[in-house]
Amino acid sequence: MDKLTDLEKTLDALYPLIQECLDNSDDDLIASKNIHLAFTLNTLYLLHLRLTGQSLKGHPIKEEIARIKEYFKKLDTDKGNKLLPNFSKHET
Repeated sequence: MDKLTDLEKTLDALYPLIQECLDNSDDDLIASKNIHLAFTLNTLYLLHLRLTGQSLKGHPIKEEIARIKEYFKKLDTDKGNKLLPNFSKHET
């Protein structure tokens, strides 16, 4: 439980920084930042699972990352954003 408390404290400290990034941004930029944040947090969780030796076979995190990738593709198609991650090299 102590590690969970540490994680909560870290995320609580990050929240104001994330909110500051989102303030005064247009809707497309906010959407892009939210997708990047979701991908980052899910990837960190996936890495945690791998590092602790847990099986990823059938784990819902893989489906969630695939879902987020679809949002990246949609954003890329809609706006021609060239700053999106290249997933061809780093498949999960």
